[in-house]
Amino acid sequence: MAGPGGTPGARPPTVRERIRDDLRRRCPPSAIVGFLCSPAPTDPGGTGDPPPGSAPEPPSPEEIERVVREIDLPALSVAVEPQDTTLVNLPTNLYTTAPDVDQTVDVLGVAVRIRATPVSFTWHHGDGTQQTTGHPGTPYPDLTVTHRYTRAAASVRVHLEAGYRVDYSLNDGSWVRLDGLIVASGPPTTVAVRAAEPVLVRP
Repeated sequence: MAGPGGTPGARPPTVRERIRDDLRRRCPPSAIVGFLCSPAPTDPGGTGDPPPGSAPEPPSPEEIERVVREIDLPALSVAVEPQDTTLVNLPTNLYTTAPDVDQTVDVLGVAVRIRATPVSFTWHHGDGTQQTTGHPGTPYPDLTVTHRYTRAAASVRVHLEAGYRVDYSLNDGSWVRLDGLIVASGPPTTVAVRAAEPVLVRP
């Protein structure tokens, strides 16, 4: 008489034998001896996606920083006074308009609100010197950021690097601050530097 699924006259496999055969299917003879072998996790849907109705994993600070860099924080231009042309040893006024950024983006299925505020301003004067301030300068007559050029030049290219402090909130939750500042470099402003020449005039 044949056992279930066997050959005529064969006895049914014992529990121990069924376990042994199952392990052989899971761990073929080519498996490295000494390592535990277990079946790969199965995905009933076959898609690799999380089960329906489960919440997506929150993005990491590194992923959020990458997204912030991709949205192009404002590149600030420099206003110069006197405009276009200044004089050697004259306090040349520098300032910029520094708007805040407040927008919501989708990061891996999670709504992330981003607030970016410029808090550091590095002014490159175009003559090999630079200065860093914590404010964006002001128009004349409040000269809060100035530079004196020491020699004449047909043109110098002045530009600004703004350092943004970034805070973010996941799904309208509490605010978290990214480490460090994200820097955006602005376009150059060309200025001519002229030497003033004394001229005699009638009293």
